[in-house]
Amino acid sequence: MRFPSIREQLQATGYFTSLARYIPCQCKPDYVERCDRDKLYFTCELCLRIVPFCFGSADDFADYCDDCAIEARGILFTGEVLG
Repeated sequence: MRFPSIREQLQATGYFTSLARYIPCQCKPDYVERCDRDKLYFTCELCLRIVPFCFGSADDFADYCDDCAIEARGILFTGEVLG
């Protein structure tokens, strides 16, 4: 039996259609590095959006944006899509 991937589960609920297309830099003004100024962006592996590093989940899901990391945790730990 094949289990659906996290991406497949999110896609089935329409999760990706509800996401904001643009995510602004959320760095505090006093940070040495600023994502917007220093062009620090990455592509989230789940939603495929280009997001600033400050909106990246730096823990269990390093290649996911914060939005997708929350949903991935929900699927893995509760078996349900949270969004």
